[in-house]
Order: sequence, then structure tokens, then C-alpha cells
Amino acid sequence: MLQSGTGVPGGPGPAPGLGTTCPSWAGCRRPKLLAIITTPPIPNPPERARARTVTAQATAPPCRISVCIPTRNRGAAIGAALESLKRQDHDSYEVVVVDQSTDDLTRLAFEQTVGADPRFALIPSTRVGKSVACNIALAAARGAIVAFTDDDCEAPGDWLSGIERGFASHPEVAMICGGVRAAAHDPAVGAIPTFLPRHTRLLRSPWLAFRAQGIGANLAFRTAELRRAGAFDEVLGAGAVLRAGEDGDIAYRLLRAGHG
Repeated sequence: MLQSGTGVPGGPGPAPGLGTTCPSWAGCRRPKLLAIITTPPIPNPPERARARTVTAQATAPPCRISVCIPTRNRGAAIGAALESLKRQDHDSYEVVVVDQSTDDLTRLAFEQTVGADPRFALIPSTRVGKSVACNIALAAARGAIVAFTDDDCEAPGDWLSGIERGFASHPEVAMICGGVRAAAHDPAVGAIPTFLPRHTRLLRSPWLAFRAQGIGANLAFRTAELRRAGAFDEVLGAGAVLRAGEDGDIAYRLLRAGHG
């Protein structure tokens, strides 16, 4: 499970975990059944920028998992999330950060933290909204699995390995929702969303999607199934008109598409 930082609206929160690592939403190829699994958490200038991103992706080695992080005006605070992703024990992944910031502070923090690491790419966007950013990252993702977390979350080192094992163990699943634990904070100042499932649950019916109760800080999908479902509804989520609900919406649509 990933540990969440500030959990501020509009910014990423806790990261995912599966089994003893990280849970996520998973899916199958042209499935007759799509399901959701939840598992216990694990402790724990535009044109120039665009050119740098294209170069990084062009020179990056092939990967099996793509990690997507939406961010807006997080500045240096995104460093902890990036550092945790640099330390993953997985041998084949990339990280795509979609930056909707109104200044250069997040870009500078990105460059200082990841340097020339070809696994990391930054995509600037003048369009705002979490779902917008997730869809931009999804379009750029090269992995067969795509995992989403927030820019204030720290992922355990085996997060991605856990997600991959989860999908391998459940080939019929299109989406996995992982646990999220809040970092130390002052409750009097604000609340941090958490998701602490006590056991793994497999859901088959779209009418039971509400039981998953996962949150966007720790989600993973089979990339092809998420794209086939039409990706995230950009009217939903932080920064959009309706401000929330994108995670539950995509869970319902995936289950419905699978005739569960």
C-alpha cells in the first residue's frame, strides 16, 4: 500500500499496494467477466518541456507497467513521490507525470529528482482536471498495465511487483484497487482519505461496484481494457465540474462492459 501525504483536493494522495505489496484495478483481454479486487494495504517553457518528454519516451527501454501521476502546483513536494518510484524493485516500468501547474516549480523538482533517468517523463498540459491528466498519461502509456497514484503519495518498493502479481493471479480481472494509508498529520488541520480493506474481494456485478470503495490514489488497470472502456470521464474528478466520482464511475463501466 502507498502512504498518502497531504491529500489535498486536486493533488495525488496515497499510493497503491497488492497482497503484500500493492492492489489495483485489473482486467482481462476482451473479458466475458470483469472484476474488481481489493486487498489489504502495505505499510508504509511548454514546447521545450514537451520536446524533453518526447525524447525521454523515445529513448526509454520497453516496459511492462506504466505509472501515471497527475499534478498541479505541487512544486518541490512531488519529490517524495518520485523518489519512492525510483526505488521500485520492478525491472520494467515507466513513470509519466502530467503537469498542469501554473509555474515551473514542479518541473524543476521533477528534473532535480529524476535527472536523466529514461524511465521518467514529464508532459505539460494547459488543460486542467485530474481525469484530463489521467487520460493524457493513459494515451502516452506503453505498458500493458497502467497504475495511478497521487503526487503526494509514497509507494513501497514492491508496489509495482505486487500489482503485476495480482494481475497474473487473476487473469479475468481488469482493475485492482489498492489500500491507502494516511501519513502522519494533524486531524485538526484537515483529513486525508484512506482505504484499508481487511481482505481481498472479487466483484463481478456492476451493481456491486460500490462495495469496492477504492480511491484514485491506488488504482491499476489492464491498459487495453481501460482504453476500451473509454478511459476516465473528464466531467468527473478533482478540478472538473463535478469534482469527484471518477474512480467509482470507471469501476462501474468496466464491470458493466464485462457482463458481470
